[in-house]
Amino acid sequence: MKWLFTLSLFFPVISQAVTLTLNLNRYKDSAASTCDWSTAIGLIQAPLSSNGAALDFGDGSDGDCNFSGTITAREYKCRSLTVSGNARFTGTNRLIIRVLGNTTISGTLSVDGFPGNTGDSAAIIEGGVAGPGGFEGGKFDAFANDGLPVAGGGMGGVQGDQVTGLFGGGGGAGGTRTNAQPGFNGQDGTAAVNPDGIGGTASLSDINHIQADFESATSFIGGAGGGAGAIGFNNGNPDSLVASGGGGGGVVRIISRGDITITGLISADGGRGANSTNLNGAGGGGSGGAIWLQTAGTLTNDGTIRALGGTGGSSSATPSRGGAGGNGGEGRIRIDTLDGMLTGNNPNPIARGDAGSIAKIYDLDYSTAACVAQTTAIDTIGVTNSFRNFSLDETLNGGTISVEVQDSADGVSWSALTPLSSIANLSQRYLRFRVTLQSISAASSPELRNVSVEYDVEVKSDYVFKSDVSCGTTGDPDQKNEMFTSLGIGLLVGIMLLKRKPRTQS
Repeated sequence: MKWLFTLSLFFPVISQAVTLTLNLNRYKDSAASTCDWSTAIGLIQAPLSSNGAALDFGDGSDGDCNFSGTITAREYKCRSLTVSGNARFTGTNRLIIRVLGNTTISGTLSVDGFPGNTGDSAAIIEGGVAGPGGFEGGKFDAFANDGLPVAGGGMGGVQGDQVTGLFGGGGGAGGTRTNAQPGFNGQDGTAAVNPDGIGGTASLSDINHIQADFESATSFIGGAGGGAGAIGFNNGNPDSLVASGGGGGGVVRIISRGDITITGLISADGGRGANSTNLNGAGGGGSGGAIWLQTAGTLTNDGTIRALGGTGGSSSATPSRGGAGGNGGEGRIRIDTLDGMLTGNNPNPIARGDAGSIAKIYDLDYSTAACVAQTTAIDTIGVTNSFRNFSLDETLNGGTISVEVQDSADGVSWSALTPLSSIANLSQRYLRFRVTLQSISAASSPELRNVSVEYDVEVKSDYVFKSDVSCGTTGDPDQKNEMFTSLGIGLLVGIMLLKRKPRTQS
């Protein structure tokens, strides 16, 4: 008897089809990227510059901003900006809002300084709180000078104009020294120092300071505080209810890649000086703050943009014996647009009480230089891959977008750059993309939103890590991956039994 075994094994090896979608919300190589890469919305654009300085529109990480109520000022990074109600910003930091999209102000956005305060002459009366980035009003301290009565000097006014020379503080009012002498009114912020009330000196008298302040982001500061009113004396006795100065207006800067439309109010006014009674001088008004609007689109003003100085306080005595407070100096307004023009029904911002404007409007200098955006390593999950197709979700806007790619076995050492169209020549596990954008229009930039690559995984990695691939498994990095769970394995076993019949003897 003889046994014959025949065993046939069939292993049809099936490769795994994968689509890798480049997630532009992630994988940004910040050190190698010069484009505007907005990770919050997954968009790459060419950069813009104003007067040679690159504009930073942020990454949209604060989402769609819609401000209302009382809000702490800081730097915000918004996808879009809307102010439909009343929003008052406070604090010591300047308010800077970077916007990837459009800005709409239909309500009130305020960085105003607060009014001065009144109080008993035996106490220290703090000055009005400044708007964010401004200087507080002068406080009243009757015996600050070696125990001798002194006029209330504007603490904010000193910082705002005597040191920096940039913004004028409101003048503090003069008070009477005796009941026989009338008090002197405080000087306005545009005038010289009043000997009976420390008046701020506005920078209107120094055109060089104005130009330097308009052209430098670092020196674009808020308004100075108004001086406190001087104390009055009645037969050697100090009067009561003294007044401090108003706070200086704050700083607001909006850098919007989209259009800015204003039907409401943007305000950086100085706070008014506190009123006085009897022989005491009233507080001076804080100077206007600073407003800087920059748009890569158009700016339409059907509302109001203003940075007025606060009014000086008044004396309630009859007849008036204490001096009135001086008015705060005007603020600063700067606007950058593509064509140096404002549109709308109210194209002239207001920074003076007589409705005059000292705003300066600049053309936005658009950068058309090429920029580069590079990704970090992206895991394909395959040790050996066979690339087939790719696609780009892009809008050229007259410019160009080119994409190159590299591969690597370890995500550290990379092959030479090759055009994306030649990706079939790459087969290692990790990929890295390099995008080059070139703009030719001042009005728009090329935009890249998505890169997709289709390929077959011929040999899958033993270990699978989290990846952007659209299929495949993700699991514990230390767990072996069962690649061919859907692999059909056919097994055919043929067994043949051959039995030799015994010979029949005849």
